[in-house]
Amino acid sequence: MRKYGCVISHNNDGRGIIASVTGFLPASGVIGVFAESCILALTPLIVTLFGSSTLTGLVFAVLVLPLPVMGPPGFFPKILIGLLMGFSSDLIRIFIRKRKKVATITAGAITQVTFAVILWIFMQYGIITYLPKLFLTISGLLIAVIICVICGSIGGFLAWGIYNKIKNTNVVKRIQK
Repeated sequence: MRKYGCVISHNNDGRGIIASVTGFLPASGVIGVFAESCILALTPLIVTLFGSSTLTGLVFAVLVLPLPVMGPPGFFPKILIGLLMGFSSDLIRIFIRKRKKVATITAGAITQVTFAVILWIFMQYGIITYLPKLFLTISGLLIAVIICVICGSIGGFLAWGIYNKIKNTNVVKRIQK
């Protein structure tokens, strides 16, 4: 019964349903890493226009503004972070145009590295104060970048798998005409 009360407390605290169900507050961040990189890497495979991931990043950031994904609820720099993450995915698709699988996995990784670097810069200027002080150091940034490359690559690989399942559907074919 006490655990149930904890879940209700987390839910009323605005921590999100993922954190509420798991009982672990950083869970929304852990799951968000894979979801963000997957969404931003999948978008340019379906909508092949430059800027599709940038627009997706903006929409995603606006949608998660009241949630504890990409930062605390109501953290308005999420919009800038979403734009830059999407733009980095679009840039990867331009530079690695011929090899779609490599571009998708790399885009998943680079979106999360962009996120880590932006958070590090925000911490340097005191905009963000809720993260551990370890991330203020260069070694903390290096650890974060390594984790982001691994998790973002997994998200990009998931995006590639999803794309292979849906690329022959009528909806995707109509979008790509």
